Amino acid sequence: DAYGILPEPKYDTYQEEYLSFVNGSTSLVMIAKTESDPEFVGTVMEAMATYNYQHVTPNMFQVVTKLQAAQDPDSSSMVDYIVRNRIFDLGYFADFPISNVVLENLKTGQESISSKMKAAGRTSTTLLNRLVKQFEKHE
Repeated sequence: DAYGILPEPKYDTYQEEYLSFVNGSTSLVMIAKTESDPEFVGTVMEAMATYNYQHVTPNMFQVVTKLQAAQDPDSSSMVDYIVRNRIFDLGYFADFPISNVVLENLKTGQESISSKMKAAGRTSTTLLNRLVKQFEKHE
């Protein structure tokens, strides 16, 4: 069947750009707390990421996404737009409780989520504040 590629819809009329959420298939790289030269390791990892972003990613999108998956020129240009406007949700990657409430309710068939959202929101806020403090220590 013929199909096109579109970004995720905007949440409301105030959202300026279409933003596409990067899902869990994106890997995060961490180094051990005991690493004796974390700055060097971080620099090497950053160089590798930069090389990948500049050389591997464009080729991957060109070949796999645009040529193999997109069925028309509009969808091909839409892939560029989606990649340019992607976002990374810290709550999702840090596995905050609030990021899973809706999904879990869909799995179990429960209809009411407001009390779970409130509880998960409080817990997630606490976890987010802890995470921000950890980042601040390393600035």
